[in-house]
Amino acid sequence: MLRKSRNTLVITLALLLLIEIALQVRSHIRFGQSVFNALANETTYQFNEQLGIKLLRPNHTLAGSNAVITTNALGLRDDDLESPKPENQYRIALVGASTVMGTYTRNNGDTLSYQLQDILNNSLDKTSRPMRVINAGIAGYSLQDQRKIVDNLLSKLDVDHYILYTGFNDLGGYCKPSQSAAEKDDYSLPTLALPKWLLTTELITKNTVALRTSLAKSQALLNPQDVDKSEFSHNLEALLQSLKRTEKPVLVIGNAAAFRRDMPQEQQANLSETARYYNGCFDTAGLLTLYDAHNDMIRTASEENGMRFFNLQSELPGGEEWFGDSSHFSVKGNKRVAEIIAAKIAPDLPNNKE
Repeated sequence: MLRKSRNTLVITLALLLLIEIALQVRSHIRFGQSVFNALANETTYQFNEQLGIKLLRPNHTLAGSNAVITTNALGLRDDDLESPKPENQYRIALVGASTVMGTYTRNNGDTLSYQLQDILNNSLDKTSRPMRVINAGIAGYSLQDQRKIVDNLLSKLDVDHYILYTGFNDLGGYCKPSQSAAEKDDYSLPTLALPKWLLTTELITKNTVALRTSLAKSQALLNPQDVDKSEFSHNLEALLQSLKRTEKPVLVIGNAAAFRRDMPQEQQANLSETARYYNGCFDTAGLLTLYDAHNDMIRTASEENGMRFFNLQSELPGGEEWFGDSSHFSVKGNKRVAEIIAAKIAPDLPNNKE
């Protein structure tokens, strides 16, 4: 009996290992990112000790069949910036997280910053200043990270104009339980945890979102109106203050989601799956309420700081045509968003000021 159980365990572990290897190989082929990068000391991101921020590996090409990410010397998904800045060039920094960096773009040319730069330059006459839009988005960035990249990097690049699209990363903190004093002083033995690079656990978790959300309905989902938003408000204000200190024009954009209240329930559920994966303590309706509340906070704080604001949620339609998942734009979505931003920012550009 013991031998049979042992053999079953060995076979199960071997199967899990084979599945994990297959998933890592698949990820490496499609996206150029896997545990093999870490083993070869070629991680996608590096922490820049001098600047105190996480950036992409500088001067690197991360090639996969689904995406090719090419970085510049600064560790941004962008072409190199000329230094010093060409005398007539007008620099716009597009600040954000994974949506700005380009989660669902096959190459740098499809990213939001490239699309915006092309639209702006193609709409100008020959006497206008050339526009250079910097892709200052790094996947996973919080409001605090975005403040640091403004303070520690972008402020040194002679930027003339800022555009801020914060993304939804900070909202994930609401689903993380806060530590009590007793937990902080807990001296019990640590519990074992699986390494974060495992794709098997991620695959299982992502494919059981609907099941876990359904089960959670009988448990305690958070009411989005009851969560403590003070930390978000504080970090947002700090970011806006950093932008304000640059004494440059700032355009702040409210965040958009793929799922909307006027959609059929099944479509809402499908489109919100990624959002519910990262924010498992809210259902679809709760997420929509949460997003609206935070967009209102962003609007109010922006206006109080004298910054222009518009809400992309009301400008860009929802659905799979414009989004690759719950919140990241598709390639077509990037083009449409770039057109919207270009129209909003145009009155503030030097070429249009008489």
